[in-house]
Amino acid sequence: MAGLLLFPDLPAAPPPAVAHLLSGPVRHLSAARRLGVHDWLYVIYESPSYGLVSDYLWRRRWEGSPESEWGDYARSERWPRYDNNRSDNGLPAGLRQLWEDEREARHALGIRP
Repeated sequence: MAGLLLFPDLPAAPPPAVAHLLSGPVRHLSAARRLGVHDWLYVIYESPSYGLVSDYLWRRRWEGSPESEWGDYARSERWPRYDNNRSDNGLPAGLRQLWEDEREARHALGIRP
């Protein structure tokens, strides 16, 4: 996978727009993927309680506005239709492809599906 961002030794700081959302250092952050009017990121980070974990981050895109005005990223549980009782957590079906595209990053970090 070209452009794979892995931080095996010392994790790089996440972009300022997402640093405040995560409880530990980032080990992998995908490129933004546009689904509809939203940008999505796949992130793997080290949780102090659970070790390596992954999550999705999202923000709304505003066409015709500069990226600086699109707003901040939010964690997946802030998605309006989020439901942790569903197998897909109520997140968009298109995230399945993003998850599959990040298989190499999960494998490199020792995360098995």
